[in-house]
Amino acid sequence: MRVGYKNWSIGVTHGWSAQYDQECITITPVANDAAFQLSSAIKKSGTITDDEIDTQAAREAGWGASSLVSFASFRGRTVSYLLNGVAWRRLWLANENNLIFATINGPPKRVAAYEHDLLLMLNSLAPIPPPLRIYADFNGIVTAPKNAKRKAVVLDTFGSLRDLANAGVSLFEGLPLIAVDYSDELDDLEGHGTAEYDRANGWWVVEFDDQGVRFVPAGNREPVITFLCVKCKAPLHELLQSRGLKLGDTCPSCGNPIHSPLAPPVGR
Repeated sequence: MRVGYKNWSIGVTHGWSAQYDQECITITPVANDAAFQLSSAIKKSGTITDDEIDTQAAREAGWGASSLVSFASFRGRTVSYLLNGVAWRRLWLANENNLIFATINGPPKRVAAYEHDLLLMLNSLAPIPPPLRIYADFNGIVTAPKNAKRKAVVLDTFGSLRDLANAGVSLFEGLPLIAVDYSDELDDLEGHGTAEYDRANGWWVVEFDDQGVRFVPAGNREPVITFLCVKCKAPLHELLQSRGLKLGDTCPSCGNPIHSPLAPPVGR
């Protein structure tokens, strides 16, 4: 399961849960005895420099000198300290124009015990590329769940699942997407928007922007045969062609649920 905002996402390790608070995402273990919180900012022009990261970290200089760190494609600084018996770790991590501010806190022994899980999550941090184009059946146009004045298309088809899995993407709310369907020989239907979860109906949709459905020149119509595991990238198309796909099926290579790109969101 992944959570995040418009420009980045992070994987939530098995056994942890996440919720969107007013100003951050809070990820906690089952015992609820530690907290991993992330918020972010976007630089409007240009890439975040090392000096700008250093300036952010310098604000915590009273707790000790920061050290350089890197996780996946993010780089930055971290500082660790004890305060009133609580272990704290603060991180400033940048990628391009994204700056993530993360804190980890809890009893010292528990934070140390969670080190492996925390590193797994930090190393799963990923910037979100330009909106992914995925197939959607435009016969499934509905009223948008967030803004009733807008329209949305339901993501409940094999094609939607396949395109998400092949791109290595599991849905989370706010993820920019472009939904595409065939219209006729000359045109495709296209809708730009964000992934949103319709709790009343228990399904994901792409909630369109104000322009709604667009007609665009027809794109590549060659059938897509490939179907990859969203987690380990193992090819699954031959397996699915031979036995079909049922809810609850898992990847033979890694055990990840094949339907996980369309799993309900966590925390809210």
